[in-house]
Amino acid sequence: MSRFVLLLVLLLCAPFAGAEDKADAWTSFSEKVGSTLPFPLGSDEARAEGFWHGVWDGTKRILSEGSQDLYVSGYYYHTPYHFSEHRRDEFNDNAWGLGYGRTLAEENQNQRMFYGMVVRDSHQKPFYLAGYAWVARWDFYREVQVGAGYSALLIAHSTSTNYWPVPLLAPVVSIGTNNAAIYATYFNGIGYFFGKFSLDP
Repeated sequence: MSRFVLLLVLLLCAPFAGAEDKADAWTSFSEKVGSTLPFPLGSDEARAEGFWHGVWDGTKRILSEGSQDLYVSGYYYHTPYHFSEHRRDEFNDNAWGLGYGRTLAEENQNQRMFYGMVVRDSHQKPFYLAGYAWVARWDFYREVQVGAGYSALLIAHSTSTNYWPVPLLAPVVSIGTNNAAIYATYFNGIGYFFGKFSLDP
């Protein structure tokens, strides 16, 4: 979430800054965003060949070295300020479903994840989602950590996308350990909660 706030601050301050200050601010911002992508995990050789080579090499590293994870989908919260009480009564809140993914934890315990899930949507129909997530984590209590970050994903939904894959950028928060955690995200007036369990010993 902090990167979204930073982007907003930069947009608001941009008209009052000099050209050089703007360039420095955008360079700093792009470097910070870039550090959350798979690119920094790529080999020196791949990164030297260009951005997409570095991203692809970093992606392969996450998929090969990351822990194997089981995703268990759980719950939708249809916000009252976005949906009427009548609409909310008609919706399905139980987002039952399963998924699989890979998570690579960095030395600072930040997580980079690739995942895919099939769940039941608000209308009791299949909902498909797959993407990449980056989550910064901080110690909370003993082995429990809290986290915040973002996910860039594709969704295919029965009503809003007519099952065409549509890209989406969404915030992500978490609480849990390396072995088990609860995640939450928000899009289109809906809070979505799901769990992730490591399958590695």
